[in-house]
Amino acid sequence: MPITGFALAAALAIPAASAGNTHSYFHDDEAALTAGSGLAITRTAGAVWYNPAGLGGLEQGEIEASGSLYGVARRRIPGAVSAVIGDETVSGDLVENQLFTVPTSLIWVWRLSERVSGGVGVFVTEHDAVSRHASLDTQAVGGGVPMDFDLGLDIDWQRTTYHAGPALGWQLHPRLRLGVSALGVYERLDSDVLLQSRTTEKHIAYERSWFWHTYEQTSAGAGGGELSLGVQWQALDSLHLGLTVRSPTLANWAQRDSITSSSSALIDPSEPGATTGSQLYDRASYNQLGWAWIEPWELAGGVALALERGWLAAQGSYVPAFGGSVLSAGRRPLWNASVGGQLHLRDELVVGLGLYTDRSPYASADSFGHERVDFYGLTLGLRFEKALRVVPAHGEDGADPDRIVFSSTWAVKYALGAGEARGLVYDATVLGAPAFEQPLVDVTYHELGLHFGSGLAF
Repeated sequence: MPITGFALAAALAIPAASAGNTHSYFHDDEAALTAGSGLAITRTAGAVWYNPAGLGGLEQGEIEASGSLYGVARRRIPGAVSAVIGDETVSGDLVENQLFTVPTSLIWVWRLSERVSGGVGVFVTEHDAVSRHASLDTQAVGGGVPMDFDLGLDIDWQRTTYHAGPALGWQLHPRLRLGVSALGVYERLDSDVLLQSRTTEKHIAYERSWFWHTYEQTSAGAGGGELSLGVQWQALDSLHLGLTVRSPTLANWAQRDSITSSSSALIDPSEPGATTGSQLYDRASYNQLGWAWIEPWELAGGVALALERGWLAAQGSYVPAFGGSVLSAGRRPLWNASVGGQLHLRDELVVGLGLYTDRSPYASADSFGHERVDFYGLTLGLRFEKALRVVPAHGEDGADPDRIVFSSTWAVKYALGAGEARGLVYDATVLGAPAFEQPLVDVTYHELGLHFGSGLAF
């Protein structure tokens, strides 16, 4: 169904439905090695995020700065923007080669007693930025009249989500651990979209030109919190089971502001009074003080097999359908899965491998700029560990020497994304308010990242 005029500004808006998926990053060194598959067996600092029950089995305090994920993403939407001008149709791709860095996490955990440990972490759980540009410039003939046409499109948006807070793990029995975390949540979305065009009819004695421009700017934010409950059970000597329930995100404030403008001008020197122009402007604001759900709950479960010098694990997660919020469009029921493992090749070297899915929570690409892309990825990496013994101070005869362990983790992540995006067809055959259609376009994306993390266990 074609749309015209000012209505396109809303269609050009890039809401949260176009942001990255919900499992794009791994939040500790062990997860980066194993595609985050160790929910049932993890006992590292990353348990603050993945399963707080793992803190109950903590053997040493630990500080982990899973530094950053450095990466490159290639996103190409073939024929995303097309224009019908006279007797011709011209198309252009939206292509983005993005370099990015994400400080994924900073975690500190410590033992409170022989069976109880606590921790606190700061996590960047979503970070996706897009800067895409397209331009068309062509000449054609319409109704026997030569025509010039040019179009420029700029899309820029960024979404970031932060989680931060404490967690507590308790070992009730050598085979059973429970945990809880309470994390504050802050989400931010900013987008800018600009589309402008010029169409000129070149008559023998004069030129008629039509100029058209539309711009949409959106900014939104929300803050709140969520709880996670976790359990780990060692059913057999080598068989570990785990379960985590993450509550819906409850926001106590949210806001959204949008500015939309559209202007046009027809310059026609062939007859007096034919030159016209118009401008439309709209601003909308939404502010919420009070409690409201902005993200759905999540259930994750896993199984792990302990090996002599490592482990193998698999897990899955489920998120129900969600009606949407100030920061998010409506979502479909969603599942994801991962499998992976790690192996101590020697005392100071650990190798990890994992496979994972990062499927889109959105059922379809609703309008131009929206995407529904499912990612399937691989992780591979190494962790280097260096253990040192700290000699007791003079006069502390009989005291056992302390042990501290320095670690560095390097892991590579590759993901292939396949799905669909909405394109834009601009019909500029007749001078005046243009008509638009929004066809679906198949897309394939490639993302490559390098995770670097360091830790200190004491």
